[in-house]
Amino acid sequence: MSSYSFVAADLKKIYGSTFQASNISAGKKVSFAIYDQSKARARMGMEAYGIFVDCQHPTHGTLPSFLKIFKSDIPERRGRTEFLIHTGLAKSHDWLFQGVPYAWLPGSIVNGHRIFGHVAHQIGARFGGVSEDFSRLKNQQCWDDRYHPSMRTMFAAHLCCAVAAMEKFGMVHGDLSGGNIMIGPGPNGEPVCTLCDFDGFHHPSVAPLPRRFDGQPCRPLGTAGYQYPELAEKVDRDPSATDPSIVVLTDRFALGVLICELMVWSPQVETILGRNEILSSQEIQSRSLSSLPDNVTKAWPAGFALIEHAMRAGSISDLPSPEDWLAALGISLWNQQEFKKQPYLEFYKRSGSRINLVKRANLSLTQNGNFGGVSADLANVQYKFVDSKLTFTVNWPVQIFVINDGRSQAKGTGPMDVQVNPNQFVAANGWEIRVFDGIP
Repeated sequence: MSSYSFVAADLKKIYGSTFQASNISAGKKVSFAIYDQSKARARMGMEAYGIFVDCQHPTHGTLPSFLKIFKSDIPERRGRTEFLIHTGLAKSHDWLFQGVPYAWLPGSIVNGHRIFGHVAHQIGARFGGVSEDFSRLKNQQCWDDRYHPSMRTMFAAHLCCAVAAMEKFGMVHGDLSGGNIMIGPGPNGEPVCTLCDFDGFHHPSVAPLPRRFDGQPCRPLGTAGYQYPELAEKVDRDPSATDPSIVVLTDRFALGVLICELMVWSPQVETILGRNEILSSQEIQSRSLSSLPDNVTKAWPAGFALIEHAMRAGSISDLPSPEDWLAALGISLWNQQEFKKQPYLEFYKRSGSRINLVKRANLSLTQNGNFGGVSADLANVQYKFVDSKLTFTVNWPVQIFVINDGRSQAKGTGPMDVQVNPNQFVAANGWEIRVFDGIP
């Protein structure tokens, strides 16, 4: 058991001090100066304290930063912090991941006090302003008409981009909630939405934090109101945090709940619901929105329909993706592209966990038709090939998916027209039609 501890009284003894920290990514030390007590804006969380500092960077000059000092030294934390820094998220995506740590304090001495912690950018400060977390804006009844619909849509799109980027790294934030997204200025002074607090992240190559340390719970497993039903049920069955195998495997459910809140929240909604979140734990566990008042759900029907789909998803892979949420926001992710050659199609039929090739074929030279020649079932899928662009009309009353580069986007329930690009797959009703620009 570690002898290290840091308590609130220790904060007063380090204000105004200077120290150095390891910037693991760059392989060098950088210098920091802690603000005085009146400007440090100390914040306290379950596992750490946070205060404002300035980084004196040899290349970028003064960087307003946020020092997180952990109350306990958990051995797994060092490797996890090094992994976060080495991902390059903070560097390659800049403002979108300002909250990712860029320096590590593995036992630094500050004014005689040993500190385990890390440093991230002060969100918004590099761009001439300050940020506030979404939960606080809601609690202070500031999330109102000042945030007009187009601005809310933009913030929701930022969240989608952040989660999609993390998924490409194979990472899960682990605690997406109103308290862990920040609203503040971006590179050009425009308002942006940014993630923070990555302590509970999950990646298959990195050991998770233990569920308990020194007798206390220490690993976040999401926040009530944002946990997907399967996770909420596991946590409910293990309230004493004894099962180390329980981890947060996806951010997709929390992403959807946050987007719905960003889009419809107001002081009036808070009054109607009598709480500070759209969903209660009871609604998540019942997998139903029937108890939500109509004047809340009708404020954004497409969004709440997608949330209800997420609640009833049979598995994590069925949860709506960031692309699905962008589509619900009316943001087109994939522009329709022209085919340079005659489209070439492969038809697959799914049976249980297996998928079998049924037929390969060039698209007919006629501009219109259906695929009934492959299977009578596929007569319900019509096509139009006009001006080198391909569109399917899927007449099944089932969920339709478009798969692009291995990422699935739910288009909604048919009948509907689906624009298809080269190297995309259309999946519905147990069929998968793979489309190529000529024979692959």
